[in-house]
Amino acid sequence: IVFYSKVKDLKHHFDSSGSPVNTLDSDWVNQLVCIYIEFTPKSSGKEPQEKNQVYLWYKPTTDFLDYLPEDIAEPVWAEMSTPKDRISSTQTGRFTDSWRDANVLLSSKPIYPNPASGKASLDFSLTSPTTLNIALFDITGKKIKDFVQSEQFQSGSSSVNLPLDGLTDGMYLVVITPNNALPVVQRIMIAQ
Repeated sequence: IVFYSKVKDLKHHFDSSGSPVNTLDSDWVNQLVCIYIEFTPKSSGKEPQEKNQVYLWYKPTTDFLDYLPEDIAEPVWAEMSTPKDRISSTQTGRFTDSWRDANVLLSSKPIYPNPASGKASLDFSLTSPTTLNIALFDITGKKIKDFVQSEQFQSGSSSVNLPLDGLTDGMYLVVITPNNALPVVQRIMIAQ
């Protein structure tokens, strides 16, 4: 609900020249965590119903984490309380962006603009030359499109344009996969 109300609000803000004003930023998007719920509705007939799937996005506030079961909340707290610069490349984390970006080969800046309409840009730096794949996935993990396939990038800073035409509004994942390292994941919100 928050995502759609924010996107709806975004579409109604304009500057004096009539151009849309971006009222959201990538920090807001990248703080959200996804809760996946799967359920089978009650059926009055004899045939079993198909399962429904719902994805809810939340900002992981203290109040939110207090409502999670302890076995889930504790690892999230541990990841959130570890400073990004203290995460080593051999450690693993499952929940927060700090752990997903802890990659010694590749560091990326937030995708901009975010939310995006039509196109976005991805800036990143490599410590050594490497081959990258960059792809867009929906929140179920289904690959939507490839932006870069097995392309060699030199060490240093690079930028890639991300064409987003024809996509429906919603949250997506941009996955940057170096040849011999863990992928880096960034979220992007599309509001056409």
